[in-house]
Amino acid sequence: MSRPGAHLGRTYVLLFVLLGAIGLNAGWIAALSYGIGEGLGFNVCTANGGDWWRASDLAAADAARRDVAACMRSVTGPWLLAMLAGAAIAYAVTVLLAVAGAVRVRRLVRGAGRAAGPGVDVATVRFAELCGEHGVAERRPELFVLRAGARFTEPFTTGVPAGRPMVVVPAAAVSAGLDVFDPIVRHELAHVRARDGLLAAGAWWSGWAGVLLTVVAAAPFLASGRGSAVEYWAGLLVAVALGGLLVLLRAHVLRLRELAADQVTALYSARPTALAEVLYAARGAGRRPPGRLSALLSVRLEPADRVRAMTTGSAGIDGGFLPSAVTVFVFFIAVQPVNQAFMNWGGWAGPPFQVLYAIAAGLVAAMLMPAWARRYAAHPRASRWPPVLGVTVGGAAGFFLPGPGLPASPGTMALAAHWAIGPLLTLALAGIAVLLVALAHGVDPYRRRWLLAATVAGAGVAAVTVGTAMLAAIVWTGKLLAGASGTFTPTSLRMMVLYGEALWDVEPIVVFVVVAVLAVVAARSAPRPRPAPQPALPLLAAVAVTVGAIGSVVTALRLSGDGESGTDLPLLWQRWWVSALAGVVVLVVLLTRPTAGRTATGRVAGALTAAAGVTVVGALGQFAVRTVATGWDADLQPWLLRHYVIVPLRLLLLLSVVAVPVGLALARRSRPAWARPGRLRTPFAAAGTAIVSLAVMLGSGEMVVGGAADARELAVKVGPSATPVVITPVLPPVNGVLTLAQARQAVDGAGAVLLTWRVDPASSEDDDTQPSPCAAQSVAQAAVEPDVEATTNYSSSAESHPPYGAGITVTVESYRAAPDPETLFAPLRREAQACASYTQPNSNPNSYDHLSRMRLFIRQPVSIGHPALSIGLVRTDRVSPELAAVTTAHLSIVVVGHHVVTVVVVYAHVNDPPEGKLTPLDETARQALVTVVRALGG
Repeated sequence: MSRPGAHLGRTYVLLFVLLGAIGLNAGWIAALSYGIGEGLGFNVCTANGGDWWRASDLAAADAARRDVAACMRSVTGPWLLAMLAGAAIAYAVTVLLAVAGAVRVRRLVRGAGRAAGPGVDVATVRFAELCGEHGVAERRPELFVLRAGARFTEPFTTGVPAGRPMVVVPAAAVSAGLDVFDPIVRHELAHVRARDGLLAAGAWWSGWAGVLLTVVAAAPFLASGRGSAVEYWAGLLVAVALGGLLVLLRAHVLRLRELAADQVTALYSARPTALAEVLYAARGAGRRPPGRLSALLSVRLEPADRVRAMTTGSAGIDGGFLPSAVTVFVFFIAVQPVNQAFMNWGGWAGPPFQVLYAIAAGLVAAMLMPAWARRYAAHPRASRWPPVLGVTVGGAAGFFLPGPGLPASPGTMALAAHWAIGPLLTLALAGIAVLLVALAHGVDPYRRRWLLAATVAGAGVAAVTVGTAMLAAIVWTGKLLAGASGTFTPTSLRMMVLYGEALWDVEPIVVFVVVAVLAVVAARSAPRPRPAPQPALPLLAAVAVTVGAIGSVVTALRLSGDGESGTDLPLLWQRWWVSALAGVVVLVVLLTRPTAGRTATGRVAGALTAAAGVTVVGALGQFAVRTVATGWDADLQPWLLRHYVIVPLRLLLLLSVVAVPVGLALARRSRPAWARPGRLRTPFAAAGTAIVSLAVMLGSGEMVVGGAADARELAVKVGPSATPVVITPVLPPVNGVLTLAQARQAVDGAGAVLLTWRVDPASSEDDDTQPSPCAAQSVAQAAVEPDVEATTNYSSSAESHPPYGAGITVTVESYRAAPDPETLFAPLRREAQACASYTQPNSNPNSYDHLSRMRLFIRQPVSIGHPALSIGLVRTDRVSPELAAVTTAHLSIVVVGHHVVTVVVVYAHVNDPPEGKLTPLDETARQALVTVVRALGG
């Protein structure tokens, strides 16, 4: 028998989760609409961050990401407060409306007048007796019998927080006798005992509060004309649809509340249908039933529906299509504003979105597994397709639709960029739903340990598979469609998917342990006499030995003799894959065995446990062979052992999304020869494992298992090797003038430090050093021309030094007569003093005021053992009152005998650059300067 009270709490959760999501989105829209926070600063931070993920190595990418996040926090902090305020207002308005409504109702009731007379006295005594029967004597509510002719014609219960509940009964119910009075009062006392008066009142007002918040937040968009955009109208339509869903959930939860009270009334009544008959008579037998829309919006069921619910024990909620779809949809659509709130909190560097979806999937499974268990306990032959389709449709809609009132969502943007994500994720959700429904099918919902084990196992499976499947579909699809973009390699993608972005490293182990516990509980709970288990040990051993042997032998044949990691790493991934695929073979074979006497829960949980065991044994066998061949490395082997277990189990869990539906489908049809009882199952399984393992180990499917080139690129990204700087001295030594070839050789020596920088050959010999207009008017320049001069310009990409890259110019000048350092430096010092701040015309049409503001200053010279001078120049060009392009140039000059070495580093930034970006560039320029000076013998 299904208990509405069991579903009532779940529906309350859905209702208030959806209300909170709408509140968060309303706050986000309000922040954008009313200009809360510095929206311009957001553009500055993103512009200066550039494409930080394209950095030459992971350390640089992580440093750039941290810089962007630090810049963003000052901008996104007010947005986060606005979002939290929106959610708080949504809940506060709902609570205030609920309390105000209750206070108003109590005032109206007292104003309507209390009935008096002998009948009321008898009813009061009987009311006290019923309170004792229902266990509410300690917090006995107030009985208020309305006088005849009052505006309220139906009984109800009202109350305010910390106040005494009030049960309101019309005088007609008292005068009709105890046959009418008792069921009515019992129903109202069930509400009192549930202590959900405030929740019910909040549910009553929540739908209207959510709709009101969205309309208010969207008003500025509509007024300013920005609402005409097609993408924004899509978000607004979703907001309206979710507002309607909130109203429907509100009506649904209030109807469930009434049904729960009805069933409590039926437990205490001699005739379970007494209450419904009374209400049916009061509403009138000839009353026309409401239409479908009116029935959906109504907070009360028709008497005929209430009679049917009490006599059958069904509340109409069986974990079918609609409840499953609504549950998944609400949690997935709520992830979007929660994800945005975390991004605003972390400066757009919050937790990965798939982590939030994994948590949401775990909560969804925790809510739906008990409902599905009750569904199939009441109707064992009920179809699995309604809940599977519900999860699939609800999950896809919750991921791809934009948040309420927003123009786009992570899912929408991903789908717009990569069209293949939609079908892939939809299929993945369908497979996950089949797996979860199979785990719930056959669970006894009234045995708490069994239900708890199934719920925990389902939540763990859902959390791991949904998060990993989403990331795998998005990232791998992006790689397939991006083609030769080279942003990610298959090897780096697998590192991200399988353990780089995991909730917890050992989560696959924990999930399979819980599944094993569920298998044991299901086996012990099977009806007696239990069927004799079919021998599976030969099958498991044959598959484990096959995969271990093939993985080890092929690895030994293909392993590079020089230990080159570009070959070794893909082989490692191939061994992990074949271990997981061995578990898939076992999973499919065991699911196709005869099912007599076993529940679906026991079959699936037992098959998953056996598959995990084979995967671990096969992986450990390969690890043992590798360890024997290479010896024990105290630094490497523990890491390898850990991942020889974790990664294949994660792969197996992901592949089970496909394997379980296939195995269950084969079990429903006539089984092939290898799946029938007999001795052929084991050799067929071993042969299939061998074929698949050989195909993977011989390199088929490089997109999945990777290749040597991918591993080499990954090795460069993870930790670029430090190439020692080889300095070639230039002859003749310091006291002789250089030839042009020697000067160029000295300049090119800086390339040993600037390995990742490129040379611009077009401007390598240019000399654009001109005195500033200020210096030309007020400072006498020293006219000393070098006999030999060589210059090389180095530049870095915007990915390495966002937003626009950087430049370093290295110049070597050689003189026949050794220059006097003071004579060389004095004009530059005078220029810095006379022209500390000046302006000059700017002819750029994008300039805001057509002026360039210059600052010139002396910096701390480089300590290198030779006379040196350092000067800084900052040029600011405004493009708006708030935005400026700031170009910073740091110049260092060192005199080494007859030679002068000059290194200039130039960096452009939106507004003033942080020291964290200038300091590394200055250090790079210093190293280049030291390298050139040493090449000159200094």
